[in-house]
Amino acid sequence: MGRSSILCYVAVLLLSLHGLPTPSNADEFTDTRVTIQINVDNRGKWCSRHFGKPHKPCTGVFNLRLPRFLPTNETRGNVFRRTWEDTCGLFDILVGQYLGAGEGPPPHVHYADEEWFFPWGEGSVRMYAGQKSIKYLPGQAPGFNAPITVPGSASIKKGDILYSPVGVVHWFSAEDNGVYNFIQVHAYGYAMPKIIAAGGNPEIFNDDRRFLEYTGLWGIPHDKSGKMVGMKPLTSNTEWPPVEGTYRSATGPVKLFDPDLKRLQKMFDDSERCYPRK
Repeated sequence: MGRSSILCYVAVLLLSLHGLPTPSNADEFTDTRVTIQINVDNRGKWCSRHFGKPHKPCTGVFNLRLPRFLPTNETRGNVFRRTWEDTCGLFDILVGQYLGAGEGPPPHVHYADEEWFFPWGEGSVRMYAGQKSIKYLPGQAPGFNAPITVPGSASIKKGDILYSPVGVVHWFSAEDNGVYNFIQVHAYGYAMPKIIAAGGNPEIFNDDRRFLEYTGLWGIPHDKSGKMVGMKPLTSNTEWPPVEGTYRSATGPVKLFDPDLKRLQKMFDDSERCYPRK
């Protein structure tokens, strides 16, 4: 399966695309380095305008220069725009070209990957993560053989960024009208093609236990049952708006981590020497 044709993270592959709008800027990042602006405070440090009561006001911007993206003809679903193979083994970039309301993965944890999430188009994404910092070790599955993560949630949109360190449970869903160009960076991302492929395999995805165990084998266990966070499973794979009690109805604060934008920028810059030559 080609990297530019692997679509639809987990439940996304199960959604009918009939009638969805076509983005006009789905491939604006191909083969050129685009600079985007991330909200920061007046000292250039990360801030939190859209996460409830701000503890670091957003009064400035950080100009984040993205790496070049691999070309694609896809306009919907999640597409790999860079992989560890063409970033010198540093990271991958998965872009939601367009994700409709309710599209997104179930609760999961990466035992070896840290992640950055930022929308760069119209729409918003609801991010879910623990209210406290609990980092799990390989082999631990909260709700199964380790304490659960009590989740909260926050809505992010263009200009915002959310960082998830290694070992922290999280998940997300596109909100109301969907979202364009939702950028997801995984460092290192070695197992992500296996996870995406499992989400597109009905024999694995439709068996909750098998899906948990298969994705766990690759170091990123995904839990559709909600047991990982002590909540109910979804009423449908693309449930939106959230139904009370399901894991997409989680509210409350989210434990925030500094995304260290200077380090992210260095990763992007360092990866360019491995961009495929024409």
